[in-house]
Amino acid sequence: FLFLAFGFVLIGVFGNVELFLWQNQYYSHVADLFFLKITHLGDAALAFAIALLLLRISVRDSLTFLVVTVLLMFLTTLLKRYIFPEIGRPVEFFEFQKVIRLANGYYPPGLYSFPSGHSATVFSIFCYLSLLTKNRTVQFLMFLLALTVSYSRIYLSAHFPVDVLAGSLIGVAITCLS
Repeated sequence: FLFLAFGFVLIGVFGNVELFLWQNQYYSHVADLFFLKITHLGDAALAFAIALLLLRISVRDSLTFLVVTVLLMFLTTLLKRYIFPEIGRPVEFFEFQKVIRLANGYYPPGLYSFPSGHSATVFSIFCYLSLLTKNRTVQFLMFLLALTVSYSRIYLSAHFPVDVLAGSLIGVAITCLS
C-alpha cells in the first residue's frame, strides 16, 4: 500500500504523462532485453499454470486462486473494453505529438490501456502466494518481482503509470477480498 500511495503521490505532483515521458528517456539495450522477458510473468497463462501447481498442495487454494484469476480477468476486461475504452496507450496517445522510445522487438498495442492487466495479474499472483507463505523475505521478494513486472509495462511503453498503479491495486484488492 505504501507503493501505491507513493505512486499516486508522484502522479499527483508530476502528472501521469510527464512521469511516463521522464521514465521513457532512461533505457539501455540490456534493460530492453530484461524487461522484454520479465513482462511475460504478468500473462494470464502463468496464473492458470500456478492454479494447476497449487492443486498439488491444496485443492481449496487452487480453486480459490482460480476464482481470483477469473474475477480479475473479467474485471480488467470490463474496465478496459467497456468502461474506459477511450483511454489509449502511450503509442496511441503520442502518435502525432511526440516521439517516444520503444524497446526493439516490442510493439505495444494502441488501445485499452486502463487498467494494466499484466500488473493486476502479477500483483494478484504474488499477493496470493505471499498469503500462503509466512516467510517475510520470500514475501518481500515476491513484491519486488511484482513491482518489476509492473514497471516493465511502463518501460516498454505499453502503459502509463496510472494504468499500472490501478492494475496493481485491483489485483491486490480482488485477491485479498476473495
